[in-house]
Amino acid sequence: KKDVLIFLLVIGLFAIHFGVEGTSYGLFLKETLGLSPLNVGLYMGLAILPMAITAIIISKKLKNWKAKNILLFGLLLSGFGHILMTIKIPEVSFLFRTIHEIGDSAFFFFLYYGTSKIFSMDRIGGNTGIINFVSAIGGAVSSAFFGPIGENFGYNIPIAVSGGTTLLAALIVIIFIKYFDHK
Repeated sequence: KKDVLIFLLVIGLFAIHFGVEGTSYGLFLKETLGLSPLNVGLYMGLAILPMAITAIIISKKLKNWKAKNILLFGLLLSGFGHILMTIKIPEVSFLFRTIHEIGDSAFFFFLYYGTSKIFSMDRIGGNTGIINFVSAIGGAVSSAFFGPIGENFGYNIPIAVSGGTTLLAALIVIIFIKYFDHK
């Protein structure tokens, strides 16, 4: 079905940033931003806290928001946050990393809530399996591709590019919004 394929394309584009984070994120913090091990831990750990807060807010406001708006909000914040976290000022980078994590939280919320709204409950198991498969492939391929790019050209490059692929996913959602127009 066309709606399933579009949904999987969006997930695949978003999943590219999983591989990038696995190969380039920590090295970006250490080598590009020059953070100490303690500050790397603080940067990573504190940026995740807003994810939980975002999930709580979305769950409380869900009856007033459409799933497609949560999806777009998540993709836009995640993409722009990933691109702008490559600014080489640690405090500014951290701010945009936090924005990225808020976007990720909204996307993950959509992924779990929206999947149940987009797909028939009779087929939810198979669709969840293919979603996980596409996410794993996106992460694995991007790891193999962006690891060497980061090593040779700077760890900020893969992070910025993966932010761009997330924004491309947002553009696809905008173009095919009718497939995401569920309560």
